[in-house]
Amino acid sequence: MDENKSKALNAALSQIEKQFGKNTVMRLGDNTVQADIGKDIKDKIVETIREAYEPFKGNGDFIREVIIEQYQMKLMKKVFTENVLDLKKGDSDVIKKVFLEVQKIKKLGEHDDEEQNKGRFALAEFKKGERSVIDATPTYLKSLNKMTATRGFYSPQFIILMGPPKSFKTGLALNLATNLVRDGERVYYVDCENGEDRILDRFYQCMMEATWEEYNSGDIDDMLEEMVERFKALGGDFRSDFYPAHQKSTQDVEEALEKLKLEHGWTPSVIVWDYADLMKPEDYTIKEKRLKIQAVYHDIIRLHKRWGIWGISPSQVNKDAVNKTVIDMTAFAEDFGKAANAHAAFAICGTEDERKAHVRRIVPVMQRDGVDQSSNDCCFVRMDAARMSIKEIKHSEWKEAVDAVIKLKPSKPAKATSNPRGKTPVKDE
Repeated sequence: MDENKSKALNAALSQIEKQFGKNTVMRLGDNTVQADIGKDIKDKIVETIREAYEPFKGNGDFIREVIIEQYQMKLMKKVFTENVLDLKKGDSDVIKKVFLEVQKIKKLGEHDDEEQNKGRFALAEFKKGERSVIDATPTYLKSLNKMTATRGFYSPQFIILMGPPKSFKTGLALNLATNLVRDGERVYYVDCENGEDRILDRFYQCMMEATWEEYNSGDIDDMLEEMVERFKALGGDFRSDFYPAHQKSTQDVEEALEKLKLEHGWTPSVIVWDYADLMKPEDYTIKEKRLKIQAVYHDIIRLHKRWGIWGISPSQVNKDAVNKTVIDMTAFAEDFGKAANAHAAFAICGTEDERKAHVRRIVPVMQRDGVDQSSNDCCFVRMDAARMSIKEIKHSEWKEAVDAVIKLKPSKPAKATSNPRGKTPVKDE
């Protein structure tokens, strides 16, 4: 508030109290007191206060800031009151706990720094040879990398892996994660469906390419231990935490990351969101389902930028796309707007013949940069869900597997084709 206005208000309140007694203004809402105050005097008091606060009339930001500040003070007092005795003892666990709580309170109402304008003039500030440096991370699927403009993914990209129900989307996400860890990356797995223990089991299965029976028997424990040591030597790691569907937001994820950083000195380089559509938006006022999902995608991208990381998420396709030979942008479940919010989307495609042959195609659905759907590019893979395995194969291997299934059919197939796009077949490199 302006200093002069503040002085005027204080003087007015002081005068009012001298004439009508202390706490007169505070008691205006009390019916028993109002009877003793004349209407003209009451109106004068109200008008005096209104004039002093006129600059803030309708100022929602000011009101919001005041409310947040008062709430922060209340929370701070509560945290320190509850932990004061343990803090005096110097309990390290309590100190960490209080630190995290204070950090959380401080973030209330904060605006994201990444929204600040950092642009520059293209002509006036041109410097010959100067270009932005993009530190892209390649995946183990070389054909998938080639479909991107940077031969990999980078911060703050958010990549969608589309597919029908039970199309091994989580399996693809875990295979990507496992191989990223093998390459020294630190992967944080946000699980909304399975439970962190089950995800960890599947991660180990993926490392060993083992069936559940083989893994659960304990017969491969020695080999698993050796494999874990090899992965550790490369500097990467995998962490999974459970976030119940529709109950947690990216703010909860960020709090967990802050805690991991504080307690273990560990920060992720990649996040797998399994899956993002099941998170709730930070803005709790959003009620419409499709808008909630769009808001979550933006929340995720902002988190990626703050931490300098990128991430991927499986996502369902709508029912009309379940049996499509090639999945396109119209197949986004819940909301087509997801295509506009994500940086790229790739789809796991497979006909009935391909499913029987245990092969699939990973095709580009949309990208902000990189090849588009009209291209003849795709990544051919062999899938073994029982062994949690996805391996890249050549076009000739894919064709051979599909043709073998077709030949076993009792009747002549109707326009059966080994061409993944209905165009000139892709040549092996």
